[in-house]
Amino acid sequence: MKARPGSLTIGNAGAGGAHHLSAELFKQTAGIFMLSVPYKGGGPAANALLAGEVDLMFEQTYAALPSIQAGKTRPLAVTSDKRLPSLPDVPTMAELGYPQATVSNWLGLIGPKGMAPATVRKLNEAYNKALLLPEIREKIAGPGNVVGGDTPEEFAGFVAAENKRWAALVKAAGIKLE
Repeated sequence: MKARPGSLTIGNAGAGGAHHLSAELFKQTAGIFMLSVPYKGGGPAANALLAGEVDLMFEQTYAALPSIQAGKTRPLAVTSDKRLPSLPDVPTMAELGYPQATVSNWLGLIGPKGMAPATVRKLNEAYNKALLLPEIREKIAGPGNVVGGDTPEEFAGFVAAENKRWAALVKAAGIKLE
């Protein structure tokens, strides 16, 4: 890619989405240029990859697994900090020399600003307790996700760090929502 800048195309689900930002982060980290090709959603971008319209794309594990398992696409790396149980032979970006390109597609429980601390604690306890249930863990981990669970303070710090990280990338890459 460094020898032929712009010779590869990388599909995404639209400007500013997880696919696009992950690709921009990788491009910035690796010091490479690939032509970014936006589509109107992850489905059309994945279809473009399968049809050979684009060379690469970052995709969420649950969405990528069927085409990987069918041998229609080949995983090159995962952006998680550890190898995924669903793709144990696929290296992480950090293992390949790009630790700055570690990305997680996370979900969390949030509430309105000013929620009573006792309510926050109670909801957090219930949420973390639910995450320990085998049937919940399987529904989350089954399609290739990693089960989390933290304190409200740890989650707030994580969200603040993510906001700072992605805002800097958006600014540096000149990304504009369309």
